[in-house]
Amino acid sequence: SPVFRRDRSVVKFFHNTECSERRFYEILRKYRESPEDFTITYARKKPQHRLSEQVDEIIREELEGDRRLIGDPEISVRQYNYAAIRDSVVQRLDHEISAQTVRNRAKEWGYFIPKRKGERAPPREVVTEATGMLLQHDSSHHKWSPYADKKWILITTLEDHSRYLLYADFKVK
Repeated sequence: SPVFRRDRSVVKFFHNTECSERRFYEILRKYRESPEDFTITYARKKPQHRLSEQVDEIIREELEGDRRLIGDPEISVRQYNYAAIRDSVVQRLDHEISAQTVRNRAKEWGYFIPKRKGERAPPREVVTEATGMLLQHDSSHHKWSPYADKKWILITTLEDHSRYLLYADFKVK
């Protein structure tokens, strides 16, 4: 329209608000029809994205399974794995949800464990064979799976700078 070519402030308005010219004139027309009742607030009639009861049921089942693992002193699981629960829902129902949705449900249903503040990292032993080369060795003795009948030792070696995993192996005690 010729008006917009002449008036830079209007062009700037459209650019800054990301409002199209057509949308602007629709709003202006509604305002002129009834200035007293005019509003640009948008009220939804119902929530846009409501998960089905089946999705909620599977999320709850998975959270309950994680709760059993967390409660088992033999297994080293201390937190809920929201991403894994999301993946399980996607796999079982072919329905996309976010890990944040699972986290929100967990909080709502009492399955949430807040992160502990001030946790200290275990002591590290520094072993180096050359200048600039630093390897981090670590081992953990746990029952690594709820299906395992005994504990295994996981031994790992990481290159400290790149954090590449150089070595990992399970050993029986």
